[in-house]
Amino acid sequence: MPEGDSLARVERRLSPVLLGQSILRSQLRVPSLATVDLSGRTVTDVSAYGKHLFLQFDGGDLLHSHLKMEGTWRVVDAGATWGAQASRVRAVLETAGHTILGIDLGTLEAMTPSSRAELENRLGPDPLHRWDEEEALGRLQNRPERGIGLALLDQQVIAGLGNVFRSEVLFLSRLHPERTVGSLSEDALRSVVQLSARQLVENAARPSRRTTPTTSRERYYVDGRAGRMCVRGPARISHGTLADPELQRGWVGGDSQRLDAVARDVFWCPRCQATPNAAR
Repeated sequence: MPEGDSLARVERRLSPVLLGQSILRSQLRVPSLATVDLSGRTVTDVSAYGKHLFLQFDGGDLLHSHLKMEGTWRVVDAGATWGAQASRVRAVLETAGHTILGIDLGTLEAMTPSSRAELENRLGPDPLHRWDEEEALGRLQNRPERGIGLALLDQQVIAGLGNVFRSEVLFLSRLHPERTVGSLSEDALRSVVQLSARQLVENAARPSRRTTPTTSRERYYVDGRAGRMCVRGPARISHGTLADPELQRGWVGGDSQRLDAVARDVFWCPRCQATPNAAR
């Protein structure tokens, strides 16, 4: 599931093959970009922010993508087979040495630098690109009635933090996902913010994501482990879903008018993580 660390890996993978390169041929396979031709344009910047990726071209124009749940960017050698069904490919950028494919992209659109700035300003601080702990803490505290599990998925609090890290951070913090923000002390909330940022930074530097020590057979403490034993003691991991269309609209994906479309899995240990609304 693409989160901020995934986008950092995409940024590292695409930069060496795109930055400073001239596009020989392009195909943007979405209706709004059907007439856009990037041939002859030079890529001047490849950068991510939160779960968003931006490719900038000479003249300042930007190509903005969001991977949503299943999207990916793939690099293959020039002339090589794509390794993906053509119907799933939304973007094709060819350089002298490589073909870059945007596959199953949730969003692909043209954007101006000012539009990018507006988007990033709506998002919360990004631990990998523009981090401000105090701002993130303030945004988290701004809605004390929200459950902490929902608040951590809000990209306007911490950009790039997603479903996997949400569950893992709450487990490490010993907090039930339905605990309200307002029921937690400032020190507890600051610890959650710091741990969230640290998880993103540490995982962005790894070839693949994990939250447990490298000596562990498990990649995650709770995520995806429903019904299995907690690593801390004799309890089985619980699983549920959380959804708030107002918080998730435009950032997570799905029809925001249907809770089942925007609901996201959450995992926790009923023994380790305090019951909702317990004082702390």
